[in-house]
Amino acid sequence: MPTTAHHDIIVLRKLVQESVFGNALRGAIQTIQIAIVGTVVAAVLALPLGFAAARNAAPPWLFYTARPLLNAFRAVDTLVYALFFVAAVGLGPFPGVLAVIVYTVTVLAKLYSEAIEAIEPGPVEAVRATGATALQVLRWGVLPQLMPQFLSFTLYRFETNIRAAAILGFVGAGDRFLRPDIPAPAELPGGRL
Repeated sequence: MPTTAHHDIIVLRKLVQESVFGNALRGAIQTIQIAIVGTVVAAVLALPLGFAAARNAAPPWLFYTARPLLNAFRAVDTLVYALFFVAAVGLGPFPGVLAVIVYTVTVLAKLYSEAIEAIEPGPVEAVRATGATALQVLRWGVLPQLMPQFLSFTLYRFETNIRAAAILGFVGAGDRFLRPDIPAPAELPGGRL
């Protein structure tokens, strides 16, 4: 025979699974998951783009190509990307993750490139003077100056991505638990919208 505590746990689990509170909790968790995945992937993708868009780190042809492209893609808001990806891949959290990634890559690459352009040349020259290779110069002269700013920018974007991911559900690029009347793409005839 189940104990009272065991019975209470069963009732609480059923309440969470079948209530508005349970749906909201699942939606909040999925919102945070969208923000985490989107921010981590975007931070990794933004690193090479940040170096490509930095005047002091890229050849002129690459700099003058990368910077305007980043500016153009950054001009498009996350919601517009979400609408595009919902149309392309269907409803659910995946288009939300893609929208967060695309927009965050453009913002972080811009911030990273500005940080790269602002590094102090002294530590870089000091490491070069020791006869270090280009990789050693990057490791010991450049990265120690950049990592605090890169982490700061990434954490800031994570915070804004949580807000963006919460809003993306309104265009179908987020949690469908809050709207159980909307079928998943696999539940639609032909599996598409």
